[in-house]
Amino acid sequence: MSLPLKWIIVLAVSLLPSLAYSMYIRNIEEYKKEPWRYVALAYLWGAVAAGIFVLISFLIYGQIEREHEYFQFFRSISNVFIIVIFFPLLGETLKAVGLLLVKKELDEVEDGLIHGAILGLGFGGFANIAYFYTAFTWQSQMIAGYEVPTLLFLIMATVSTILLHGSSTAAAGYGVSSALVDWDYTHLFMYFFAGVSIHLFFNLLNLITIYLEVQSGLYYLIGLAGVLLISNLVFRTIRTRLLKLIEILDLETHKKRTK
Repeated sequence: MSLPLKWIIVLAVSLLPSLAYSMYIRNIEEYKKEPWRYVALAYLWGAVAAGIFVLISFLIYGQIEREHEYFQFFRSISNVFIIVIFFPLLGETLKAVGLLLVKKELDEVEDGLIHGAILGLGFGGFANIAYFYTAFTWQSQMIAGYEVPTLLFLIMATVSTILLHGSSTAAAGYGVSSALVDWDYTHLFMYFFAGVSIHLFFNLLNLITIYLEVQSGLYYLIGLAGVLLISNLVFRTIRTRLLKLIEILDLETHKKRTK
């Protein structure tokens, strides 16, 4: 396979899902949609935060892998702490900084959910470029006697990562907008750590899969499918909360416009 084709596949699989989800989240609002320039700013900060995060993890381990996959090469209690505690705190802090760039637009509580989700989706999409390119191969793995391209595993891992980061940063964003709009600083800390907890739980599930050494074949596919399902359910929960907030606000806006 030629290098340009390889890059086209890597960029398409890494970025298209995150861009599609970002446009969907932005367009949920019926009234007063978020300006595209701020949507783009949030998404691009996610890319910057992802670059910083990947660089720090590379400086620690000397190679580029998904956070939990470092456990395959460095099995120790201290490494469990890095993967399950340090990386989620680092990632969510880097992403939360980007919410300050769109602070001007966080004038309604649901805005934090929207910009947080988009920022997280940008982080997940761009982080996947590094992970996907490193792991990408057309070799096949045997699953229950059948050959399944490694690309299938990578696509599932890519989508689950994107949904994870979209969900965790949406939670943190909700806390930030609650603090700015309602002066509720309890929500600021509570929802930031809720985002960290989502990230932590995701890493822990993947770590358990690696620890049990079900890294190939049918068992790994089932484990990855389970992680994908959980990340999707969390993202859907965040979306449901967002829809409820928007429904309330849009109803109020509509009443004002029809008076």
